[in-house]
Amino acid sequence: MENCHKAPETEEAIDIDLNDPEVEKAAVKIQAQFSKLKKAKQTKPCVEASEPSEEN
Repeated sequence: MENCHKAPETEEAIDIDLNDPEVEKAAVKIQAQFSKLKKAKQTKPCVEASEPSEEN
């Protein structure tokens, strides 16, 4: 039987110019979105911690 999973023969090198202005803009956007997500998670009330009040 042949092996279905082939081992990669060569590793693909990723070359990113970290001094490129477009790369810097993209990094700032990603960091801003991550910061917003982190703040939203911190301010979001925890549903498990709050007990629902029973009204009769």
